[in-house]
Amino acid sequence: MSAAACAEPVGTASEASAKTPSDNGTGRDARGRFTRGNRGGTGNPFARQVASLRAALVDAVNEQDISDIAASLLRAARDGNVAAAKLLLAYCVGKPAEMPDPDRLDVDEWNLVKEKSVPGGQMTTAVQRVPVQLASDFVVAALPGIHEGMARMIGDGFKAMDAQQSAGNGLDENADPAPESKSDSAPSTHGENGGVRPSTNGQHGDTAPSPDGRIGGRRRLSREERIARDERDLMREFEKLMEE
Repeated sequence: MSAAACAEPVGTASEASAKTPSDNGTGRDARGRFTRGNRGGTGNPFARQVASLRAALVDAVNEQDISDIAASLLRAARDGNVAAAKLLLAYCVGKPAEMPDPDRLDVDEWNLVKEKSVPGGQMTTAVQRVPVQLASDFVVAALPGIHEGMARMIGDGFKAMDAQQSAGNGLDENADPAPESKSDSAPSTHGENGGVRPSTNGQHGDTAPSPDGRIGGRRRLSREERIARDERDLMREFEKLMEE
């Protein structure tokens, strides 16, 4: 074994390979862990469990416990514990502010003056607006009734659509059967009935059937067209309800 190989610290090669992503396109390192930027990483799958544990910890600690811990931290900092002193100063004093730039003092002062003023038009807008708490209370109280009305309207709309589709397909169970036509005149021997003779070209009376499916000048809608029309009517009713 060479001296260079002996001089290399143990674990250096493995650590380097662990930090280097694999070249096989899987986005994992040599130890099978997700590398930075890998889209397959699921993050924290136990976020709710961690949140519940934190809640249990907060419930177990009271103000007296925090006061005792703070006193112990203060004593340690006074005794020369640098880590305790840093933690105490970080939470009580915070990091020191950045030193002001002498060349920007006038600019900073002008920006501060602008931040302390607002346009006059915003005063009128602020007065005309509703407070957030009042708006929230109103919406929370009105939502159950609004949801119930929306559900009722959508249900009625679907019922109407089903009824129209059934009527269009000839499946209306509530429809009365067509009454039998009665005529006092006897059927004619040459095809006439009540003085009206059927035409040999498909005409009955003065109106001939249209070759493109129109009846009385109006085209009969297909099933898909009737469904689309009913959906449009339902959406119009929904928009009216939301506007109200």
